[in-house]
Amino acid sequence: MVSKINVDNDRRQNISSSNFYRAWYCNRGIAIRYKHVGQICLCPPSYYGDRCEFQSQRVSVTLQMKASEYRTMIVLVLTLIDYNQQIHSYEQVHYIPFRDCKNKFNVVLLYNIRPKDFLRKYLVRIQAFEKSSFAHRATWLFPIKFPVLPVYRLVKQLVIPADETHTIAKNCPLKCLHGLCQRYINSEDFFCRCDSKWYGVLCDIPYVCQCSFDSRCVGIINNRSICVCPPHKFGPRCLLTRSSCPPSNCHHRGTCIFSDERISQERFVCLCEDGFSGVRCENIQTKIDISFAVDVSIPQALLGHFITVYNDSNPTQLSIYKKVPFNLETVTFHFSDPFHILLTEFDEKFYLAIVQETFTASLHIAVQLTASYRCLPIEEILDATILQFRRLHYVKYYHTLCRKNSDLVCFYDESLMCLCNQDRFANCFNFDRSITYSCSDTNYCTNKGRCFQNSETCQTPLLCVCNECYYGKRCQLSTKGFGLPLDAIIAYQIHPNVPLTSQPTAVKASIAITTVM
Repeated sequence: MVSKINVDNDRRQNISSSNFYRAWYCNRGIAIRYKHVGQICLCPPSYYGDRCEFQSQRVSVTLQMKASEYRTMIVLVLTLIDYNQQIHSYEQVHYIPFRDCKNKFNVVLLYNIRPKDFLRKYLVRIQAFEKSSFAHRATWLFPIKFPVLPVYRLVKQLVIPADETHTIAKNCPLKCLHGLCQRYINSEDFFCRCDSKWYGVLCDIPYVCQCSFDSRCVGIINNRSICVCPPHKFGPRCLLTRSSCPPSNCHHRGTCIFSDERISQERFVCLCEDGFSGVRCENIQTKIDISFAVDVSIPQALLGHFITVYNDSNPTQLSIYKKVPFNLETVTFHFSDPFHILLTEFDEKFYLAIVQETFTASLHIAVQLTASYRCLPIEEILDATILQFRRLHYVKYYHTLCRKNSDLVCFYDESLMCLCNQDRFANCFNFDRSITYSCSDTNYCTNKGRCFQNSETCQTPLLCVCNECYYGKRCQLSTKGFGLPLDAIIAYQIHPNVPLTSQPTAVKASIAITTVM
């Protein structure tokens, strides 16, 4: 019995030492058996050698992106180049804004020779394209400032613009033969963005594009084309076709988007329509329609503050911007998280829209804002003499304000929002009035329009508040050049992305009269 135990212990020790040897045989790599050769090592990009024992000279890139449109899939092509525009290595990153807004992407770029040539100057170039149309958005250029380092680390946050108009060079010193002269988005330097099948500093060197006919060539390395594939294809030459999305993969008319297998185990990602949420768009959000009474002026846009109350912690606040359609008098919010209070803000005024003790999901709530729902600033209802005291001394009078003013529903000071309850006592909580969420993309709204977003980290649809005489999604249209007042009126009635048969009667009549004349 004793000898059997000793044999088992020896066997376990041998197995344990064997597993330990296999685990560290390739250091940071993976050991595999290959035919008659025996055990060989698969090394990660950062190591090389027979047993992955040497560290590669490389550029380690960490990226986080923000995009103006959260529904558009972006492809970023990262290349390590020298001053002769020779590409040493490249990688592609697929960025879906609504999924990857908080994600960070780690990429390793290698030099084409070991050791690298210290006499050369190296740079990292990043190009952004739309996945579906291959439209170019922007190009960044980052120099390797310390080439003596064996590992150079580059960490950047990129703001992807809505289009490339602000990078097109007007007075370009370069003569691009087969391409377009543009400016890097992060510097004043110019470069030639070559057409497909051309490369070089001036796009003067031809090459054979080896990519599939429905893809785009964006460069060449080691006599092989660098291809950007359409959404339904993949592979180094975009010759492989993805299987179609399952019909029941996304509910409620959600759009199925192919995912990048390198960063997600899910093959597909669902892009939900307004009013739905969830991994498969299976959840119906609460719909809130807000209209305006005759004693409240209709704003261009408003800010909805959703307050959630907890028993054991402070209330939380989430603010959402919404634009009021020019041809409607109602604005709609879709909200999936539990909330108890909804405050609306516009024209520097606050209105109490909803108060509910218990949240019920998937409801349809209709609210009409009237002047009686307005929350008054403390300066309008508290005696000026008392306001001269320190805030700690006059806040005790807040309960009396609800009792003295029977029509008062809410009021606020610099840090508190107070609601008058049924017993006419003030129920106050911390409230942040300084939330603006200005857009990261300062060029999104044209003609000096003000840009807002609903989150500092994840950019949901951006909102432009236009100045007078400007309109459109990005304030890109103007009525200043119209000779007749009727032209300006008709311009505001045109619905974008809507067929002619569904346009308002005024637009149809104007087109008919113009055609006859």
